[in-house]
Amino acid sequence: MNKEEFLVKHDFKIKTFDDVYKAVGIIIQISQYLEQEYRQYAKLLNFEIKNLDSATLNKVNNYLHDNKKIADKDYQNLQLVIKERNYINHEFFWDKSFNNNLDLMNDRLNLIYQYICEGCDVVANLISKFNGFSTIRPTIFD
Repeated sequence: MNKEEFLVKHDFKIKTFDDVYKAVGIIIQISQYLEQEYRQYAKLLNFEIKNLDSATLNKVNNYLHDNKKIADKDYQNLQLVIKERNYINHEFFWDKSFNNNLDLMNDRLNLIYQYICEGCDVVANLISKFNGFSTIRPTIFD
């Protein structure tokens, strides 16, 4: 799937643990699009972030915010997105609060997916503004 296909809202229907694994895989893939777009934005700005290609999203987000290249509101919204992205990558399968409840997993995975897609739109808007385009994509953060 290309990025645009991923950014079309998925509505995961988790019925089995195979569905959980598939949803997590899709979320991780869209997370990687987010990472690439955020690094692309930093490169457009010619920002010298040490080891940009392997820098964490938090490091990139903090650096851009500290250098006034991202507004406080976008910074805070992207912090939330990054937190959700890190949760799926580092904690989701260890989270015992689900207690194997597929409905709870379904709701959480759909929410995380939506946040990450919205984060992609926030970064795409930053890139569009940098490139002189006035049309921005609406997000849940607006």
